[in-house]
Amino acid sequence: MPGTNSSYNSESLTEIVGKVEDELAGVSGHKAIEMNLNGERLLFEYHPIEKEVRYRFHGLLESGAYILNVAATDQIGNRSERVINFRVN
Repeated sequence: MPGTNSSYNSESLTEIVGKVEDELAGVSGHKAIEMNLNGERLLFEYHPIEKEVRYRFHGLLESGAYILNVAATDQIGNRSERVINFRVN
């Protein structure tokens, strides 16, 4: 995942990859995970064995500020959310 308050060149940021895991109840599949970039929902890949989400950009991101929001709900309904602000130069 991009680092909070980090800056990237558009050529170097080709995908977003991160871990989504819950040690106790577990995440109940890709429908329990949401990824949004500047409010737009991303269609990502979910690999449950690796507990990993991956989104590949279809082209280069334009210069500017971005907000990445990743949320997951475990099997008993607990929700966790992470918001990451980053810039593209």
